[in-house]
Order: sequence, then structure tokens, then C-alpha cells
Amino acid sequence: MQTDVLALVRSPLMESRNAGSFLRLVLAEAALYGMPPQVLATLDDLASLLGHVRPLAANQVAALAGPLCVWRSTPGQPVIERVAELEALALKQRALLAFGGAAPGHMVGTAEIVVAAGNLMQGTIPSEYLEVYHWAAADVLGTLKDVAPEKVWADRAWSPLVADDDVLRPGGRLHPTYVEIATGIRRNVIAAMEQQEEHPRNHLRPLARAFLKGHARVRAAAEREGHAEVVARLDQAMEDIRTMYPGLCEDHDTA
Repeated sequence: MQTDVLALVRSPLMESRNAGSFLRLVLAEAALYGMPPQVLATLDDLASLLGHVRPLAANQVAALAGPLCVWRSTPGQPVIERVAELEALALKQRALLAFGGAAPGHMVGTAEIVVAAGNLMQGTIPSEYLEVYHWAAADVLGTLKDVAPEKVWADRAWSPLVADDDVLRPGGRLHPTYVEIATGIRRNVIAAMEQQEEHPRNHLRPLARAFLKGHARVRAAAEREGHAEVVARLDQAMEDIRTMYPGLCEDHDTA
């Protein structure tokens, strides 16, 4: 699967005409070409420390950086062969969701649903779960093969046909099931990152401390010289760093 240039141009992240949003669009595209999610999240956090973008919430960073979730029908069930293009698409969609560049209504990407549920055996899950899986798989196959999802439905002879509104629209027939699936995936991914050394914010904490100290020195000088705009920008940057690293301002060496 290659980069869809038209999709990049039409992305809300591109249309915002903001340099930070464009950076995030590039990071999401890098996931398609093999950038590990921990690296992607670390680079985004670094951009936040530099003041290019507002930081993601801690749970969003964990959901962005965590491993892909794979469900099983039974605990000892072997996992099917991994598909590199599918996983790359899942990570790209995950990044676009985190950065605000995904299609409206999506809580997790369709590829991430396929990765999570693709190992489940038919007959072991409720029928509505299978319908959401077919809906997600049709979107994914359409993207990977560059065909309309309707053609995938016809070729696979899946029934009944599931429309986007059935899944994504509040009040849709399958919307509660979709919310349950998406919530389960996100919870599993976030839980996998708890207390992990690979968490991006564990790596960048010393750098954040150095930035906070440096900003404090520059702010004091800017305030003495009456540069109100610089002071305001530094105040915002320091607030963002403290939001990313609660308690950092209380560390003994931040003064």
C-alpha cells in the first residue's frame, strides 16, 4: 500500500495550515512505512516540548504508543499469521485519530478492529460483533486493494450489508457494539503501557526537566525587559510541560 497523496491534501491536519498539524500528518504517514508506535509518540511529545503542538493527554499517548491488541476465542489459541500492511494501516489510523485527522465518528481505526478480532473463531462471538468485524474488514480491504468497500461486500458475499451509519452514528443498530469493541481495544492498549519503560514520557522526563529550567530562566529575563508576548508564550509552554509531567515542577533540580 502506498501513500494516497489526495488523502493527505484533503486531511483536516493539512487544511488547518498549521505547521504542528502538518508535522503530525507526516508522523502518521511514517507509521505506514514502519515507524514503531513508541517512536512516533516520542517524536510527537518532543514536538510538544518544543512548543510546535499542544501535548496529547497521557491516555492518548499510551493508546498511540501501545502494542496492537489481538483477541483470542480461547486462551491457548495460536495467533494467525501477522500481516505487515494491515498492522501498518492500523498504526497510521491510530495516529490520525490521536492527532485529530481521522474521519468523524471513529473511536478506533477499522484496521485495528480487524487486527484485534481477526483471530476470533466464528460461532464464539455474538453475531453483532461479526457484523462490525465485516464492516471494518470491508473498509480495510477496500483501502489495501484500492477498491470500493461495496465491491468487497459483493466479492465476499457477506450478509447483511452494514453501512457506516449502522456503526458510527449514535442510535445506529450496531453503534453500542462498536463502542464496546472500541473501548475494549483502547483499554487493553493503554493497560499494556502502564509502568512500561517504553512509555515515551518515561524517556523524555529528563529533557522536559531541562526545558522547564531553561524556560524559567528565559522567562525571568523576558519579564525584566518587558517582553510580554515572550512571557505569555513561555507561560503556555511551561504549563504544557507540567501537564505532560505532573509533579515535575516539584523535583528538587527544577529550580
